[in-house]
Amino acid sequence: MILYDLRKMRILHTFHNTHSNDVTGVTFNTSKQNLALTCGEDYLMNLIDIKGDKADDFIEASYTASQPLAKCGFIDGTGLAYCISTVNTLEIVDLEEMV
Repeated sequence: MILYDLRKMRILHTFHNTHSNDVTGVTFNTSKQNLALTCGEDYLMNLIDIKGDKADDFIEASYTASQPLAKCGFIDGTGLAYCISTVNTLEIVDLEEMV
């Protein structure tokens, strides 16, 4: 996965081994701007620290859903996230425990 800065038209980060299939959603945290959620067709939702020091340290936590994922996001101020599958099921995830 590659993160671009569209304002400056340059690559900010290249993330290796974050997903094994297409990435279908990326959401940034509005209160902690270094955190992002990614989700994809590989059933994974990853919490990523985009300011990590090493390439292997970008993934803070990972959650495996029951279906391929279409969308994900933070639930502001709660420490929770949501993911919506390709068959429109909703899962709420505690970001601390990733359950």
